[in-house]
Amino acid sequence: MTEPSEPRYPLHTLTKAAEILSYIRENAGASGVTLQTLSRSLGISKSSVHRILDTLLYLGFVDKSVGPIVRYKLGWGLYHTGLVVPSMHPFIQDCYETQVLNFSAEIGHQVSIFTEKDSYAVPVYEADCGNRVSSGSIFTLKLPLYASAPGKLFMLNYDDEEIRTYFHDTEIRRYTSHTILNYIEFIEELGTVSANGYAEDSGEYQADVCNLACPIRNHTGKITAAVSISFRSLPPEDEKQSILQKLKALCSGLSAYLGYPKTI
Repeated sequence: MTEPSEPRYPLHTLTKAAEILSYIRENAGASGVTLQTLSRSLGISKSSVHRILDTLLYLGFVDKSVGPIVRYKLGWGLYHTGLVVPSMHPFIQDCYETQVLNFSAEIGHQVSIFTEKDSYAVPVYEADCGNRVSSGSIFTLKLPLYASAPGKLFMLNYDDEEIRTYFHDTEIRRYTSHTILNYIEFIEELGTVSANGYAEDSGEYQADVCNLACPIRNHTGKITAAVSISFRSLPPEDEKQSILQKLKALCSGLSAYLGYPKTI
């Protein structure tokens, strides 16, 4: 995954077509937008806008209304083309390994990628100070959702009733003196996680291991993975905030790869 750069030899007509599609997407609404509005708003001549719209109509990327005032809106051809995009952006190791290795080396701590499976947070990749961790040492680990930083993030996908059911149907164990056992307290904890944009585990599963984790969201906004950093104890606040800023930037980039609007 690489950041796009300014094209050296841009095709200006293609750029104008993209500007027209973007304007329609952001401004047309259900009623559509007129050719005159597109021309005036984008600073493109009416004749050029008309020729581009004619081509986009042929491709099915826009539709136009029938009536005394012709308006344009996005077409179904564009929708069906877009439907295949998620399948072309699978969340696989190739899309995150280099970034996670570099991030782990930069901050000097173990960094893990977690996904949710069978109501547990399970690691699928780990890097320790820039070195790949052997897969055999991580795939047997399963973290309870209520007692781990990545698990709390996955529970943001649950509504209140699903969380209540989870607490009713799950054996809630006290792993350490910091484990949250009460449903009401856990709901409050999730509120804090949602507001902060990250989750914290202050030794709730293992007394000598603390974690900070940020979510990776897909194009629907669902949290599909989490990046977690492990510590023996949480760092001082200034250092913690510096690490969190870098962690959020990493997760924002990975989320953008999956189609979620970039936030940093």
